[in-house]
Amino acid sequence: MTENSSNFVSAPSSVEWLYSNDPKKQLICLKSIRKKLSKKDPDIENMLYVTSRVLELIISRNDSEGLRECTWILTNIASGYSLGVDEILKLNGTTILKKLIDKTSDNIVKNQCFWTFSNIACEDEQCRDHVLSLGIFHSLITFIKEIFEENDEDILKTCIWTLANFFLPKFTSLHDDYCKLGLKMFIKCFRHSNQILRKEAAFGILHIMENRKYIDNIIESGILNDIRTELEFEEDTKMLSCMIRIVGNLAWGNDQQTQSLIDNDFIYVFHKLLYTEHKELLKEVIWTLSNIAAGNRAQVKAIMDGQIFPKLIGMLNDENFRIRREAVWVINNSTQNGSSEVIVHLVKLEVLKYLTTLLDDDDHEIVKACVDSIFNILQTGEMYFKDVNLFAILVDKYGSLKKIEHLQFHKSWLIVDKVLRILESFYKRDVKEVPKI
Repeated sequence: MTENSSNFVSAPSSVEWLYSNDPKKQLICLKSIRKKLSKKDPDIENMLYVTSRVLELIISRNDSEGLRECTWILTNIASGYSLGVDEILKLNGTTILKKLIDKTSDNIVKNQCFWTFSNIACEDEQCRDHVLSLGIFHSLITFIKEIFEENDEDILKTCIWTLANFFLPKFTSLHDDYCKLGLKMFIKCFRHSNQILRKEAAFGILHIMENRKYIDNIIESGILNDIRTELEFEEDTKMLSCMIRIVGNLAWGNDQQTQSLIDNDFIYVFHKLLYTEHKELLKEVIWTLSNIAAGNRAQVKAIMDGQIFPKLIGMLNDENFRIRREAVWVINNSTQNGSSEVIVHLVKLEVLKYLTTLLDDDDHEIVKACVDSIFNILQTGEMYFKDVNLFAILVDKYGSLKKIEHLQFHKSWLIVDKVLRILESFYKRDVKEVPKI
């Protein structure tokens, strides 16, 4: 059999050259194994036995081509497969890879090593902490800085993805030093011209934001202007969804953090995004608006001034349950926290008619939000009108009152309690006289 034998390269069980002392034969075999493991749904379990030999070759070989093949193989072995991760750990593979990172000058080899470490770290929190204990995080940060200066976009994309995996929400939040270093790097890369790199950086920012203590760091970085620009012109739905969730988390913060979005003209962007055809994206936008509406009066007024309500109220009748639920929460928060000016504006847009249709909804949360909203509107009407509460008349006109009376017998006591308060406070009804249905 020759080195160029096609039978050897294609035969799935032929790995004898891997154990040869001839570097050329080793390389041919390494390439063959790498190709098998790079296919869709590779049979990793039946290839685990090569791990020990591949690690031996990492120690013995000095050529970039061979080391690239070896580290690529290990990356595939550790990719989402627990037994593969266990095998590398059992053979002290992480220590071998760390030494390789320290000694090699080949950026592709380093990148592949970091990729392998990322796959290992993603396995579970114990694996992540083991990788961190080797100093991989700081080595990766140093490497990213070097690659950033060289502007090697392909390697940079992989490295930022790798860095983001250390902050996955399923794990306990990292120490403050790690988070601040990571956030600083993600923000820097988010301003890069490469779209894919910006996306990976955005997910890194989102992961770190799971710990809300870093929201102010994000605001102070000045990145909100960049995020707003991306939201205006980005077309990739995954990227848009990620950035909207970042903004939604900001809106979920205190009044000052929420105000930073209004000050950076995000309401205008949200108005445009309300017309997206992507339902999941739309749900995220409305969720963000509900967070803003949970703020103070001035922030609810900013939603009104941004012409959000006309489009949003129509969504109360959307066929998508999740859209309806998010939309009704915006209305509920707005009636709870908004001024009488906002509530009058909502009534003029016939919000009571739309809320009436939702009183029959199967979802208890939607019904409760509707009842709460109607109560808030009626309460405002008592203060707004001197003699007759015109809002109470409108509730009856739209058929809400009859439905509200029926809700006295709802399964949810939270709904029943608010219904009784409506009937007793605004209609002077003796609730005992309402017939049970």
